[in-house]
Amino acid sequence: MTSALGSRLRLRPLRPALRQERAGGRATGGPQEWVRDSTRPSAPQFKPGKLYPGESDAPENAFGYGYGWWLGDGDRGDYLAIGILGEFVYVSPRDRTVIVIVKISEDLNSGAHETESIAAFRAIADQVGRT
Repeated sequence: MTSALGSRLRLRPLRPALRQERAGGRATGGPQEWVRDSTRPSAPQFKPGKLYPGESDAPENAFGYGYGWWLGDGDRGDYLAIGILGEFVYVSPRDRTVIVIVKISEDLNSGAHETESIAAFRAIADQVGRT
């Protein structure tokens, strides 16, 4: 998965941490600790709704930001990684759900689909969380 800044996220090393998160566990050390720390706003301006002050209609304001993760708003505790080629990793600890979409899109503007994607991921997580 490649970000807009060119950084690369390899999914294989994150698998154990994401499995632990999905299982509701809170292991410490290594990837699990990094996932926990990286999915919290590191400063007040990174909280949901605060990324673009004065631009309430900016799509990014629907999210907060951690260390490379977009953070959901509200009390769900969900977060996601978004690649520039349409890749997504969505995690909902509350629903114990991880959704990974690995695709290559010709559309380099994946940002246009972020808001609708998180709505779809949340709907799926809600259904999975009920089972």
